[in-house]
Amino acid sequence: MQPQQQIGAVGIDFGSYRTVIGVAKKKGVDVICNQASARETNNIVSFGEKERFMGEQGSARAKSNWKNTCSFFNRIIGLRGDYPKLKEETKWITSKVITQEDGSLAFDITTKGEKKQLTPVQVTASMLTEFKKIIEHNEISSKEAVISYPSYWTEQEKKALLDAAQIADIKVPRLVSESSCVTLSYGLFRKSDLPEKESEARNVIFVDFGHSKLSTFVSGFTKEKCRVILQEHDRHLGSRDFDWTLLKFYDKIFQEENQGLSILENKKSILRALDAIQKQRTILSANSHATINAECLVEDCDLNYDLSKEEFESLISADIDRLRNHFMNLKQQIQEAKLNIHSVEIVGGASRTPIVQQLIQEVFEFPIQRTLNQTECIARGCAMIAAYMSPSFRVAEYKMEECNTYPIKISWQFLNNGNMIEEGRTATFFDKGCSIPNIKSLSFKRIDGIQMNLFYENEIEGFKSEILSVKIPSFLPKEDEYQLKVRIKLSLNGTVELTECVLIETYKVEEKIKKPKVEKKEGDKKNDKKVEEEEEDEYETKVTTKTRTTPIECQISDFHHVPAKLLEEQRNYEFEVTNSDRVIQETQAKKNELETFIYDWRDKSTGSYKIYFEEAVIPDLHKKLDEASHWLENDGHSASKSAYISKIDELKKNTDPVVKRYHEYTSLPAQINNLQQVIQTALGFVNNQDEKFAHITAEERKPIVAEVEKAQKVLADGQTALQNTPTHKDAPITCHQLRELENAIIKISQPIMSKPVPKVEEKKPQEGEQTQEKQQEKQEQKQEQPAGDKMEEEN
Repeated sequence: MQPQQQIGAVGIDFGSYRTVIGVAKKKGVDVICNQASARETNNIVSFGEKERFMGEQGSARAKSNWKNTCSFFNRIIGLRGDYPKLKEETKWITSKVITQEDGSLAFDITTKGEKKQLTPVQVTASMLTEFKKIIEHNEISSKEAVISYPSYWTEQEKKALLDAAQIADIKVPRLVSESSCVTLSYGLFRKSDLPEKESEARNVIFVDFGHSKLSTFVSGFTKEKCRVILQEHDRHLGSRDFDWTLLKFYDKIFQEENQGLSILENKKSILRALDAIQKQRTILSANSHATINAECLVEDCDLNYDLSKEEFESLISADIDRLRNHFMNLKQQIQEAKLNIHSVEIVGGASRTPIVQQLIQEVFEFPIQRTLNQTECIARGCAMIAAYMSPSFRVAEYKMEECNTYPIKISWQFLNNGNMIEEGRTATFFDKGCSIPNIKSLSFKRIDGIQMNLFYENEIEGFKSEILSVKIPSFLPKEDEYQLKVRIKLSLNGTVELTECVLIETYKVEEKIKKPKVEKKEGDKKNDKKVEEEEEDEYETKVTTKTRTTPIECQISDFHHVPAKLLEEQRNYEFEVTNSDRVIQETQAKKNELETFIYDWRDKSTGSYKIYFEEAVIPDLHKKLDEASHWLENDGHSASKSAYISKIDELKKNTDPVVKRYHEYTSLPAQINNLQQVIQTALGFVNNQDEKFAHITAEERKPIVAEVEKAQKVLADGQTALQNTPTHKDAPITCHQLRELENAIIKISQPIMSKPVPKVEEKKPQEGEQTQEKQQEKQEQKQEQPAGDKMEEEN
């Protein structure tokens, strides 16, 4: 029997290092656990000799299989080989990252004995497939999810994530920025405390300091809506930068103590050292000292060092200065916008660092508040947005206004046979901070071809400015009055789309319109009946203006989506690998089942199940178990799923009869007791002479007696036979037989025992007659009357 599926709206906080999955249900938002019962899942994919290992399993193999383990793939998704800070990013990745011929990046790994180059989009798709398994593991029926992205992401990064979701076969109703998720999580659940008027809106500073990035933003809140007003981002500053600073510090000490041996020369030693440093940094958040202990870090040499909080803060001073400058930039924007700040909220794992909290209070001059769950608020916001978009949920209305991060410009030029004949204009099309979604249109009164380009107004370091290119062919209108209308949309995902390109022509037509008849008086109608019949309808000519809309086919160049043919190939590859992983996991499960069966029955045959075996059978079973164990260690080490099932079935032929005997003999005492209680209850009723059962005759009770006597005979014969039967033989009477006897007695006795008492009809007195009771009542009344009353009666 399959578990019942739950309806839920899924939101995925897809972080750089870890992912949290939230599900909106009818009773609120829950954060679901993965197969290891953890609320956070590591974003890591390790490619083994036979299968992929993701999440917790991938983390467990990261150190031993570091060459084929991909991490931080969503940090480089959408990036190209010429990204200026690529080396700074790839130092965290243990597998080899190469630049392909087209300039895109790929992980160079070995899987199933083959060399493979997998793009960050493909590895992201693998991780999204793991999220699908977690959702299914929690019995959620949803096949779609809202996914968060860092607010600073560009067009190419967002489109790459959408491509990855398509490869993983996840329907994404929309992408949503992390800043918007945090803002919604704060505002939605405290609407009653918020002001009503826009002029009195509560402005809150949020500091989201995570593992690898920093976002600070100001959001405004009223009872009806929330919106992000200002934001500042640093995509290359997080707690991992503190860890790297400590790593370089410890590497210097390690080299001095171990004759020049360096931690940084080996990826495996880097991973082990970073793990130890992260634990040490966590301890320092609540203590004044913490010791790092990493045994056999490089060539059997250990790393041991006791670090004080003061020394730690001194070492990371350069990173703290970067933080200070970042906060000061946002503070300046707040002062220029003349915003009244209500409070400061912190989210993100790295915001727990004491010196970071001190700096936030120092710069913004507000005490820190922690009313949001620092690691789960984004997932909860995503889930609520998913619930808003789902027809299965009705959510309290609360509007969230999202804003555009980067200003987008548009330019156009007129063409003739593909050559430019006239330069058009360049203008800002979508301003920074404009609402999302947003649709704007352009109108042209030209028949020439038009080349339109949309691009970022300001250059973003390491990213191409081009977003979309639209080539509109020349056309010949049929009418003199016409216009070409182009509609461009900044979608909910924050991506630019061409929604419409049409030719609208205006023309005039002459139409004959029937003239209305003049109404006549009642008298005239009777006189002119014949005249009316002979009259014909009169028409007048009227000129009307009409429009004709004709779609124009455009040539669209989308610079950032994976080409359709390549996307289909990558989808097929992901489908094949997912199926292969499933078969391998199922095969491994059957192999483990066989191994467990062998060890269990070696113990059971000489322990609790021994008395249910014939003595001659046990040595034969042990022999077969040993043969199966030998096969498992040799030929069966990498056998098929069906081979393991066949071995288990073969061994069960020897053990199933024993299991059946064990359950029969251990369950019989309780079942005999149940039957005896039912017999006693039935006999007690048969012999019951109580007045409430007086309406049930002895004749009516006879069937119960017959059924009880039958059960007593079978039970007595069975108990006698049971005493003379050894336990290695099948029981002469079974629990099933006893249950049938029990049910038969209950079935025949219940209708008889529950027979209702028949109603007694009262005899009605005839006219003039009085019942004996009424006569007696009158007599009593006469006796009770006083003497005066009696005299009056006599008179």
